[in-house]
Amino acid sequence: MGRVGLDDGVAKVAAVVLNRPVADLTAADLKELMIGFAFHAKDVSAIDAARFCFVALRREVEDAIAMEELHDLVEHSLLGRTCEMSRGERRRWMIDLFGDLPRVSFADFTRYFLHNYAMWAAFGVPLAVDMATSPAQCHHHLVGPLSEALEAAGEGGAFLLDHPEFQTPLQIEEERERGGGRREEGGVMISGSPSAPSHQPPANEWRTFVVLVKSTKKSFSVTAHVEDRVGDVMQMVEASCGIKAARQEWWIGGETRIEAKTRIGSTTLGVPPALKSSRGSSPRNGPPSVDVVIKEQEETIVLNFSYKAKNMRWQERVPAEEKVLKLRAAVQRRTLIPLSRCTLRVVSAEGEGGKESKTSSTPAVILQDRHPISHYHLESGVMIEVLQQ
Repeated sequence: MGRVGLDDGVAKVAAVVLNRPVADLTAADLKELMIGFAFHAKDVSAIDAARFCFVALRREVEDAIAMEELHDLVEHSLLGRTCEMSRGERRRWMIDLFGDLPRVSFADFTRYFLHNYAMWAAFGVPLAVDMATSPAQCHHHLVGPLSEALEAAGEGGAFLLDHPEFQTPLQIEEERERGGGRREEGGVMISGSPSAPSHQPPANEWRTFVVLVKSTKKSFSVTAHVEDRVGDVMQMVEASCGIKAARQEWWIGGETRIEAKTRIGSTTLGVPPALKSSRGSSPRNGPPSVDVVIKEQEETIVLNFSYKAKNMRWQERVPAEEKVLKLRAAVQRRTLIPLSRCTLRVVSAEGEGGKESKTSSTPAVILQDRHPISHYHLESGVMIEVLQQ
């Protein structure tokens, strides 16, 4: 069983919990037992449990563990739904969070795992603030059979998370306006003036949130800096959502659209639901939903129309996939030309000056009803001449 002999008391407990004879216990069984006990010990926060497991599992590096050990840590910690996830799905989560690193440091594990609100949302673990202890301390409330088992045993079905002080966007803006400081957990005031800069990076400079692509129903987590613009993040997720940044529409909660120039820090993206109440919204008691719904803008094109018989000119923005027949019907309503006699012709670049070039060898293109507008590969601003035949 390794370098140290197995204690008789530990062996008996492990045999009962794992339901196997003492002689059949392996080092992997003891690892599973240690991680499970650490993350479910009373009054032990998730960070303390992770720190303990890091110390116990580290081998060659002082403050890091191998990725394989991290998979075991996630598998046996039973955080949220991890106990119900397949091994392949857990590995996919770890690859999404940490990439293909051979080792993961405790600092990275804390930032990208324990403080990853998008991951908790995907696991179905709602976050709430325990106001009885400290507004800066959060609880990870378990849902499902594990929570019921803990409550039946008289234990609190929550993981106390020693989260660093998390300011809401409204508090950040107020602090910037008054140029004041904030109080850390130890009661030390940090000045917000330029004369006393802090060498410690802000605890909430990164936001992690869940996005859902409406067309494909694909969801994934995104981590962005508070100073990033939404447009910057749109470009970052192009490959993941399969939609070009110029055609993305971001809707918070699927209801409120945010512009590409909006700063991430000025929104509630990545803010725990319990801390959103200061922005005028009440925290939800149920499992958290996705933060952003990404919709694809319908590709449009701007067409300039010219009807010389009545000296009419106008401009319209139409969907690129719209049928020419529908476009002709719209032109007919404006010009009152009978639909059967209304013809749309693309004016070449040589003939846009009001006179059609007689020397141009490019044949006039007549739009046919059976085709969509995109069939003709027209660019925005092209001139369409309306003819009555």
